[in-house]
Amino acid sequence: MDEIPYEILSEHGLSQEMVDDLPENVIESLLTGGRTPVLPFNIDDKKGKARISLVRTNAGVDVLTSEILAFPFLS
Repeated sequence: MDEIPYEILSEHGLSQEMVDDLPENVIESLLTGGRTPVLPFNIDDKKGKARISLVRTNAGVDVLTSEILAFPFLS
């Protein structure tokens, strides 16, 4: 995998600059299907943290999250 879906990541609060500033070994892990360290990641306008990985689909490259932390679910 050699592409990073910057548009999808930016929808969740990670700009291209933030992704490109990750250490080289993290980028390499991300591009080979590995997970990142815990990063700031927003879901449905709620701020939190998650590890992300990339997966190839029929439509291109998509983002998977795991170990989502610290999302306040308030009524």
